[in-house]
Amino acid sequence: MRILRGSLKGLLIKAPDLPNLRPTQGKVREALWSILDFEEKGTFVDLFAGSGLVAVEACSTGYAPVFAVEKDPVLCKNLAAVQKGHSLPLTVFREDVLHRLGAWAGDGRAFPLVFADPPYDYDRLEKLLDQTLAVLAPGGTFILESQRPFRLEDRAEKIYTYGKTVLAFFRR
Repeated sequence: MRILRGSLKGLLIKAPDLPNLRPTQGKVREALWSILDFEEKGTFVDLFAGSGLVAVEACSTGYAPVFAVEKDPVLCKNLAAVQKGHSLPLTVFREDVLHRLGAWAGDGRAFPLVFADPPYDYDRLEKLLDQTLAVLAPGGTFILESQRPFRLEDRAEKIYTYGKTVLAFFRR
C-alpha cells in the first residue's frame, strides 16, 4: 500500500498479513484527502488504525501531532517502526478505542479531527459515535468509514459513498 499524497507520496507501507485487516482503499483515501484539503491542518486522530496507512498519510499531508489507536500488538509494532523510520509526528496507543476515548474525555482533551475505520461488523457503533463526539473540539469533525447500509445515517451531517464504502461526517 502506498502513500498517495504529501511529503511521503509513493512510500510503500507494508502491513502484516493478518486476518480481518482491511486497509482503507486508495480511492476512499484519495477522496478523504480531497475533502480535507479545505480543512485547517492540526491534530489528527486515527481510531482503529490497523495498518496505519491513514495516520501516516495524515502526517505526510501536514497534520501534526497525529495519534493512532490500535489494540493489535503486531500492527502497533509495525506502525511504531514506520513512525521511527521516518521521524513522524505520530504517537501510537496500543489499547481499545473506547478505553482511549474515555481516558481522553477524562483528561478534558478535545480534537479538531477524528477518523475511525472500525470493523464493518463493529457492534458498538453508537457508543463509538457518542464517545468520539465527546472528545471533539467545538466545530470539530468526526469521519467514520463504514459500509452500506449505514445504520447511523440519520445522525450524519454528510455522507459520501464509494461503492460499498461510506464516509460519514459528524460535527460537534
